[in-house]
Amino acid sequence: MKNEFDTSLLIDKIEMLCRQAGITRTKMFDECGLNRHTYNNIKSGSIPSVDKIAIIADYFHVSVDYLLGREESPQQGNNIQTGDIQGGITGNNNLSIATAPPPQPPTDSVTDEFLKVFQELSFPDKLYVMNCAMEKVKKGA
Repeated sequence: MKNEFDTSLLIDKIEMLCRQAGITRTKMFDECGLNRHTYNNIKSGSIPSVDKIAIIADYFHVSVDYLLGREESPQQGNNIQTGDIQGGITGNNNLSIATAPPPQPPTDSVTDEFLKVFQELSFPDKLYVMNCAMEKVKKGA
């Protein structure tokens, strides 16, 4: 049995999330570091890469499954969102997941400073820095 991906579901979710966040699709794609033609390609039936779908999901703080229409709730994993994101995307306040926070590794002053600077970066810059760090780790630092 062949599963067909319906790109119109993804387009509907992107348009709804942009409306709820009060931003244009162009702004969202720019801030995600994605080509502006990505939207038109998806709209014409082209299936975007998993990376692009994940970037959009991360941008809106929703799960990939929500973007693809596979689940009703926009929550990512165990991180239940109860507030709103840029004015409108809300989670289900009735859900709770009892999980202990993961243990925090010891940090040093360089790591602390890096994390402060990293938080100030734009989303595309965070992706760039993350990719650079991952390449460095792959090469054995």
